[in-house]
Amino acid sequence: MRTVTGIVVISAALSGCSPASVPSEGSAVSSSPASPLPIADTTGATSPLDFESFNTINRNTIFSKGEPRGADLADALIAAGFARSNVEVTADSTTEGKRADAIFVAVKSGETCFVGQYRTKASGEDGDTKYLGASVAPLATGRCLIGDPVPVE
Repeated sequence: MRTVTGIVVISAALSGCSPASVPSEGSAVSSSPASPLPIADTTGATSPLDFESFNTINRNTIFSKGEPRGADLADALIAAGFARSNVEVTADSTTEGKRADAIFVAVKSGETCFVGQYRTKASGEDGDTKYLGASVAPLATGRCLIGDPVPVE
């Protein structure tokens, strides 16, 4: 019950999030369809990975895998340079063995948590895959996700 409550709390927090992009005065608005952003080469990078990188990695993983598992999201973040010890992910299936409506992945970066929510295709009212990201303060426990995250191996 505690895990479900935690997921509901985080879902509520993320459900109002959407990327805001307002074109500046005189800029052209692209009519081409959205495509995944390239993942920056972080080898030898001098600055730490940030929230934008976190979201880009997650979106690219969703795009390339179609219906990723939590481990796919976690593995991609780790491969891009986020520390394994700072990555948390929720289960991909319910206690009844059904696909979870949402998978949460989070990375603690300093005193900030980057939290991503991937809603599976089956859970979207319009049948579309949904991804939302938020940058929030860590919980009092020091972790980013409520409940018992799945071990990241």
